[in-house]
Parts: sequence; C-alpha cells; structure tokens
Amino acid sequence: MSIFLDQRNPNAASTKRNREASAAGGISARRLAIAEQVALAKWASDATVEDRPREADVVVSPVKVGKSRSLDRTFVANFFKDQIEVNKVIQYSLLAAWHRVGREPAHRPIDLASAIRRELDNHKHWIVHCGSAEQSSRSDVFRLD
Repeated sequence: MSIFLDQRNPNAASTKRNREASAAGGISARRLAIAEQVALAKWASDATVEDRPREADVVVSPVKVGKSRSLDRTFVANFFKDQIEVNKVIQYSLLAAWHRVGREPAHRPIDLASAIRRELDNHKHWIVHCGSAEQSSRSDVFRLD
C-alpha cells in the first residue's frame, strides 16, 4: 500500500487522498478475502488454481482503463499481478489444508463465473479509479512504496 504525503501539509495526508487510499486498501483486502470463495469454487469444479487467460485479463483490463486516465502502466500491471499472486498463495494454502483433511468446509454452492468474477471485475475498476484520483495531483504527492 502507498502512503500519501501532501507537500503543502507535510504533517498530514490529504483527506481526499487518504480516503481514496483507504478505499483502495479496503478493496484490495476484500479481493484477498474472496480467495477462499474462489478456492471453494475451484475445489468443487476440480479446477486448477492457475488460470493464465483469466490472469491476463485481470491485468490487461485495468491497464487499459488506467491508460485512459494517464496512470502508469507498469504500476497498474504490477499492482494487479501482485494481487493475483497473493490470491493464488491463499488458494494453494486452503486447498492443501482441505486435501489434508479430505474435504472442504461446509458451504453453499459458489458460482465462480457469474458471482465471484463479477465482484472481482468491479473491484479492479474501482482500484484504477482510486489510482487515477491519486495521480491527478502527482506534483503535490510523494508515493512511498
């Protein structure tokens, strides 16, 4: 996560940028929380964790949206690649635990294609929106990664 410091007021983050960073952080956390639902859906369908075409779409789509908002292509791509990799680690960990006990936890059926992916797609556009707002005043902001 980035920390935003307003050059005009070095003692406090800009309220607007702070809200946007918090929103992006919350959405990132929600995307990671969804990893369990994704793992459950993949367990039920016997699908693999790796899904290169889907992963490529998850990166390409926000990069295109970010380009239209003058966001740095590398930053946007790396952000989403990192999200994917962390999500896969969570999925592998959960699947390994379920294999050890021989079953997944009790849950309602999960439709990965229509429910979960739609929510994830909404998140990626909102995160790009937050990044766009953050970079709109780049001359007034330092990014500390």
